[in-house]
Amino acid sequence: MSTVDYDAQRAESICSFFAESSLERITWKNIYQKNIRLNAEVKKIVRSKVAELQMEDEDLRICGVHCRGTDYLSLKPTNHPIQPSTEEVIEKTRKVMTEHSCDKVFLATEDALIAKKFASAFGNKLVMAYPPYEEYEDGEFFIRKDMSLYQSGLEYLCTLEILSSCTCIIGTACGGSMMAALMANNPEYEYYFWLGLYE
Repeated sequence: MSTVDYDAQRAESICSFFAESSLERITWKNIYQKNIRLNAEVKKIVRSKVAELQMEDEDLRICGVHCRGTDYLSLKPTNHPIQPSTEEVIEKTRKVMTEHSCDKVFLATEDALIAKKFASAFGNKLVMAYPPYEEYEDGEFFIRKDMSLYQSGLEYLCTLEILSSCTCIIGTACGGSMMAALMANNPEYEYYFWLGLYE
């Protein structure tokens, strides 16, 4: 199969997953929710983190947002989904918070710059499960070194589990947003940016 065919198929597949009322997303969601369960350790960590963030009140309305890091925005890797600017995601978040009367924003990102911009936009309404661990500046990555790969993966899984339980979910086109979409149990509103693939 030629690269062109593969790229076209990949673009079509990713695009169909993020499309509104996507049959592909519904199919994979059903498979995920039927077959995958978090173990007791992860559930305990998630419950503890939710309590720490003061998100356990069932009446609390939370807009969950997943943003892929600045490396995509800066490097524009070929055949990967085009990412919206952080400002576009913030604008969409403000709109959803107003339309759905959300009290807080739960941000899932590994990127410190994105976290700073959201903190500036939403102040004390912003919550994050864990501090961001990547910074990108002038072509260089600065990654937090104080955790193992296991710990990093555990934090990411817990973050996605919390994101998936939010009242509303906004995601950029990436693997983390795909997982949140599969894990989510009937959010009131979902929106996933789809802007095509980088050339």
